[in-house]
Amino acid sequence: MKINLELRREGDNGRSTYGAIYMDGAFRCYTLEDSAANGYGKGCAIPPGRYRVAWEPSPRLKRNTLRIQDVTGRAGILIHAGNTSADCEGCILLGRKRIDANHIGESRLAVAALENAIVQKLQAGAECWITVK
Repeated sequence: MKINLELRREGDNGRSTYGAIYMDGAFRCYTLEDSAANGYGKGCAIPPGRYRVAWEPSPRLKRNTLRIQDVTGRAGILIHAGNTSADCEGCILLGRKRIDANHIGESRLAVAALENAIVQKLQAGAECWITVK
């Protein structure tokens, strides 16, 4: 079984990259990343591409979290809660509400909902992939 996530970027204002996550074509939540305006290195948005997603421990967050694998030149890219690009550190933040291009809300609820939709399937042997556009 494969789980297909798609991160559709909608804009970048030089401070934040904002968009939405879809799972098997259905909208799940809004996203916020660091700006891609300065490239795709550490502390910036993730380069467009297709990446495996794993459920792994995060020493920084002190819990398991969704982690994006095999991004060239990058490591430790998580999908987690936060409200502004200052919370990103090169990761993807999720929110149920988009307040504006630099802020999302109800982040913990969005993360919990996505994890609830994915984690059991991953633990049962499914593969999860995210396409970043």
